[in-house]
Amino acid sequence: MPFFNKSRRKNVRYPVLWSAELDVRFSDLRARWPVTVTNFSALGALIQSETIFARGRMLIGLVDPPAMALVVTMPDDPVRLDSQIRWYRLDGATSRFEIGIAFNDEEPETAAGMDRLLESLRAAGARPPGLCARLKNRLLSAAPATRPA
Repeated sequence: MPFFNKSRRKNVRYPVLWSAELDVRFSDLRARWPVTVTNFSALGALIQSETIFARGRMLIGLVDPPAMALVVTMPDDPVRLDSQIRWYRLDGATSRFEIGIAFNDEEPETAAGMDRLLESLRAAGARPPGLCARLKNRLLSAAPATRPA
């Protein structure tokens, strides 16, 4: 699987700790709940959530998946990124779901929001991968979620 791993990592991933919301819209239902973004790149993000259900409906593995967006709070206004769940797993240590999402960068609003978030990371001097796992785990367990610059 070396080819698969290489293609997945073409874009820089930034370790982050952001408060956000997952906005889910089925044809007859809309739900929104808080999530934490822990990893961010131009292609997608890793988020943590208490659930993968919207009022009893599972968000992944459906023939007709819901419209979904990650809404990241910024100082001036929120950034809405149209997205889709690619995978999830339950973290036994925290009893929270880790969810891998991919962004739909064909939407102009998503592309513009992506540019704003990546620029804020670069301006803040965010370091791409290299943050050791032990430090990342300590940050995730001890610090409250923060907003991007």
